[in-house]
Amino acid sequence: VFRINPTGTGQGALTKLAEIGGGDEPSCVAIHPSGSEAYITTADGFVAVLALQGTNAFSVVKKIPVQTEPRGCALTPSGNILYVANHTAGTVSARSTARRSVLVHSQARYGRPYAVAVTDDGDTDDFDERVYVSDFFASREVRFNQPPPAPFDTNSFGVVRSFRVGDL
Repeated sequence: VFRINPTGTGQGALTKLAEIGGGDEPSCVAIHPSGSEAYITTADGFVAVLALQGTNAFSVVKKIPVQTEPRGCALTPSGNILYVANHTAGTVSARSTARRSVLVHSQARYGRPYAVAVTDDGDTDDFDERVYVSDFFASREVRFNQPPPAPFDTNSFGVVRSFRVGDL
C-alpha cells in the first residue's frame, strides 16, 4: 500500500511518501466514512486494516482473516459492515468493522464473486441499503426464450447478484 501526496502540482505532483506492507497482491480499498481506517483485500486471504489517523497513522493495525483470494470490498454507508468478495472460495463475507475479526455472515451461493458495491440512500439506516456482487464469469444459461448458447461466447451475459444489507 502506498501513501501518496496529491497536493503538489505539475510534473511529479503525485509523489510516494511512504510504502506500507499490508499483504500480498492488494486488490481493493474501502475507506471508512470517518476517514479513520482503510480496509484492503489481499490475495493471501486477509483484509488489512490500515489506520489513517492518530499515532498509528499509515500502519497496519489488524489483519482480518477472510477466505481464499478476496477481491472486491465495500462498506455500508455507516461503515459498520464490510462486505468482501472471496473470489476463489465462491463466497461473500460480511464483517463487523467495530469488532474487526467478527464474522457477521458468509454465504457460498456465488460462482467467482469479484466486485462489491453498497447503495447509500442518504439516511442513517444501513439495513435499507442493497449490496451488489458481480461474478467474474459470464453465465451461459438460456434466457429470454433464446436458443442454447453457441460454442463461443455469444448469448452469454454478466451476472450481478443483489441482496439487502443483513440478508446475506
